[in-house]
Amino acid sequence: ESFMGVVERDPTFKQSYRGVIEAAMSLEDYDTALEWVEKAYEQDEEDFSLVTDKANILLKLGRAEESLPWYESVIEHGKATEQVNQLYSIALSQTAVTKDQEGDLETAETFYDKAIEIEATETRLFNRSYLYMRTERVPDAIEGFSQVCQLNP
Repeated sequence: ESFMGVVERDPTFKQSYRGVIEAAMSLEDYDTALEWVEKAYEQDEEDFSLVTDKANILLKLGRAEESLPWYESVIEHGKATEQVNQLYSIALSQTAVTKDQEGDLETAETFYDKAIEIEATETRLFNRSYLYMRTERVPDAIEGFSQVCQLNP
């Protein structure tokens, strides 16, 4: 609450926003954290830590597809850390699964491919290969399942 008091007195004091965001995150109150990230972002749209925070919070809220443009912004501006790239690949994978469940197999494949480009995990390779099977692309599926076996002999 002390951070909120400071923000109310001086809305341009960025460290107070950071305090509220971190407190909300530690309490796993992601809705509040998102609210304060958005307020802080209004004050400083050049702060890529806020862009990263927003992407991470959206991912934690189960809004993977919505987080993608925020991660992409960080990456495009050369501000991505290894952790950001990993979280971005998770968001891509989750979006692929959602698109797959919705029956949008072409879009799901695109998201799986992007995620695999970043990190080719067994799960991603398996899911994409299974998608190939369902779309009757057997040679692609066999190749994909072979890659899974190579990762986990």
